[in-house]
Amino acid sequence: MDTPAVAELQLKAGHEYVDALATLGFDPFLVTWAYDEVTEEQVLLIATDFYDYKGPLAITEKLFEAYNLSLTPREIDPFHVRLHSGEQPFIQELLRYAKGGWIQKSNGYNGSPIGDRIPFTGGSVGGIHVNRAWVIKMRPMKRRPVDSLMRNWKRFEKNLERAAA
Repeated sequence: MDTPAVAELQLKAGHEYVDALATLGFDPFLVTWAYDEVTEEQVLLIATDFYDYKGPLAITEKLFEAYNLSLTPREIDPFHVRLHSGEQPFIQELLRYAKGGWIQKSNGYNGSPIGDRIPFTGGSVGGIHVNRAWVIKMRPMKRRPVDSLMRNWKRFEKNLERAAA
């Protein structure tokens, strides 16, 4: 399936978005543009361990707050941001695609490897298509202790509060 290309403006805005989040204390381990085959639109996919700690609603509320305070680029509408947990098999599969650079060919019957490796340029998982060139940020996913997540979340909230004042 042919997927629409991510425009250079979107890639630039994605990098600016990640930088803005970092300034606020939000450090996701995966940020990539993705094409949703169901809605037929590009979305900014973010995987973070905050998802498991606070849940998607709390994170979304904070991302909208940052957007409304003009702390994130206007080119990225929070309605087009998809939040995920690193614990979701879907994200683990995407991470394997994105970081590997190579994928193992399978025999097509049971998915077992046949020995050859081919370069990875993109792939689809559950109707979401990613391309290696669309990956904005990816770092190893390490489980942080709950107290560390709590401190980082509180810092993120405080930074937003300061910006609003």
